Amino acid sequence: QTVPPAIPTILCCAALSEFKRQDLLLDAAGLLDPSVRIILAGEGPAEAALRRHRTCQTHRVEFVSRSLHEMPELYKWATVFSLPSPQETFGIVFLEALSTGLNVVAHDAPAQRYVLGDRGRYVDVHDAKAYARTLESAMNNPDPQANRARAELFSWDKTAEKFVAIVRQLTDAS
Repeated sequence: QTVPPAIPTILCCAALSEFKRQDLLLDAAGLLDPSVRIILAGEGPAEAALRRHRTCQTHRVEFVSRSLHEMPELYKWATVFSLPSPQETFGIVFLEALSTGLNVVAHDAPAQRYVLGDRGRYVDVHDAKAYARTLESAMNNPDPQANRARAELFSWDKTAEKFVAIVRQLTDAS
């Protein structure tokens, strides 16, 4: 992505479940300008409750479901990516977003810091005002090249190199 979408757009890709905490994203997005579009991509048991959230009544909130091969196009619609899940274990979607050049806003927790490194925008997602400020900052300060470089650290080639090095260490030690 080289040019941000005409409409500032926050993308969240995850199962619509209580664990992923999209409600916290909607709380923060409700404090942003109503012209900001929010796309919640996924399916799940929390969809009905999320659709009733007050932000869905006052902002552009879209619920979409896409197949795996349609996902790259969905990332192109976004200005920034955010997955508020405080207890995310790895978050492959973080790498997907970074690889498309998007800034990523995530909860400030060890797993998120491991994946996003210095390219993440960290915030306590339970603090709606701070979360909204961080989302706004991320929308206004893109750095696609640095984001793609961070994602590259987790490429299959890099991962295979690390795996081979570990196996060599283990075999050399025996």
